Amino acid sequence: MKAVEWRRLVPVTANALLPRALAAVAFVVLATGIAKAWPFTVDDAYITCRYSRNVAEGLGFTFNATGPRAEGYTTFSWMVLLVVPHLLGVDAVLAAKWLGIAATFATWIVAAQWARAEATWGRGEAGREGGAWAFVGTAVCLAAIPATAIHAVSGMETALFTLVLTAMFATAADLVRGSARAARSLVVLALLLGLTRPEGNLAAAVVVGTCAALLPREEARSLVGRSLLAWVLPIGIYEAWRFGYYGLPFPLPFYIKLGTPERLPGWPDVRDWLEGPLLHFGVLVLAGLARPARSLRPALFAAAVLTAFFVLPQHQMGYEHRYLAPLDPFCAVLAGIGLARLAVSTRVRVGFARAGAATLVMLSSGLELAGARGAIAGAVEYGDGLSQAHERLGRELRALGTPGARLAIGDAGAVPYLSGWWTLDLVGLNDARIATTGKREPQALLAEQLDVVVLASEDAERFQPWDWNPWEAPFLAACVDAGFVRVALRRFGPTYWLWVMARPDSPAARAFSIPSSSYATAS
Repeated sequence: MKAVEWRRLVPVTANALLPRALAAVAFVVLATGIAKAWPFTVDDAYITCRYSRNVAEGLGFTFNATGPRAEGYTTFSWMVLLVVPHLLGVDAVLAAKWLGIAATFATWIVAAQWARAEATWGRGEAGREGGAWAFVGTAVCLAAIPATAIHAVSGMETALFTLVLTAMFATAADLVRGSARAARSLVVLALLLGLTRPEGNLAAAVVVGTCAALLPREEARSLVGRSLLAWVLPIGIYEAWRFGYYGLPFPLPFYIKLGTPERLPGWPDVRDWLEGPLLHFGVLVLAGLARPARSLRPALFAAAVLTAFFVLPQHQMGYEHRYLAPLDPFCAVLAGIGLARLAVSTRVRVGFARAGAATLVMLSSGLELAGARGAIAGAVEYGDGLSQAHERLGRELRALGTPGARLAIGDAGAVPYLSGWWTLDLVGLNDARIATTGKREPQALLAEQLDVVVLASEDAERFQPWDWNPWEAPFLAACVDAGFVRVALRRFGPTYWLWVMARPDSPAARAFSIPSSSYATAS
């Protein structure tokens, strides 16, 4: 009898060893990726921190202490969260990075547990092994995506949004599977998602609506009622407040970041994203989508709607597809479910099925990891450039000790935050007129009594604007006509230079003082 029991225990222990080993490898991969990407901080993170600091100092939800209010952020919850480190006197950017890392590991666990639940539910003892493989498959795939590590340390709200979106998907699945307590959590997550990014309300509406369609009538009515009271009403109050506070129906980034209407203008960015995780994990994802459970429908419909949302208008997708990256955990969940189905397949000998599944997930992850080194290296290069150019310049301007000084710059993140100067964002993130009309008449800009103007050029010796800042060439000419000279040059990248312009007799000119004859203003 004892011998029989021992023979039964041996394969069970051996079967559990491989998934656990793969999960440990996934953890190391994710932690290593985060450590390597650590220098990466997005300039826009400083924009959010500027608002947070002003709130902490009692100046209100605005970028500048004086002048019209401007809503240059789209993540209310993240901005409010970063008020805390400012109140505590802690480095807010460093706090944002650590919060992003914590949210990323939490997402990693939530996604893996969700996949385990999907593979286990309704299968009794037979589902245990499948659940273990679903857990590890999700963990491995999500850790292999370089965007996971990069967004963790960016300082932006992406990691938080990803966590809340994934948790909402998992909670919706629990609700459809019959968890009565999940309804309350789902509504709370919907509210938090909508306050973290505007498109979160779209995803929440699809998830709640799908759940209501799948639930029995009484439960559906209860969910809709809860949603109206605890999500729709608070969001409505928030929108009414922000309209009254800022005077515009949408945040300023809405007017700036949406391109001119074209036929499916966002498709190239969406296609690039689809060619990443979904392509590399394609076999596993297809296996996971074969006869998908009802509990996956809310997430499936919401993911489809969000993807379509980014296809129809053109968004500035930014680094590592940051607006679509929150769907990466769901892709990993589908891959994990597919891996579980392959690993415990009854059509193949058990040993071959497990070995084949382990090989497949490692190969799929290897394809994704093949591009990770380049992606992380690019992020680190950006972070180093930001440190040497924008962050350095911001500290140098602050060291001038000129309270009341006024700055104009297109990259209005690190430099305004670290300098503390009043700033005109040349892109328009803190100027409603620029954001809504796109007009940047040089004389109107100079009328702001600017002390320092910082422009972005592809070349160090001859001013060459990028395609996103063509208005800076005529503005530079106007600055030169008004007596400005280039007093400093800061290298952000091989083809990205910050031209610092000031009047020859100004404190900035005396502090920096590089020869004004060493450049050409013609583009």
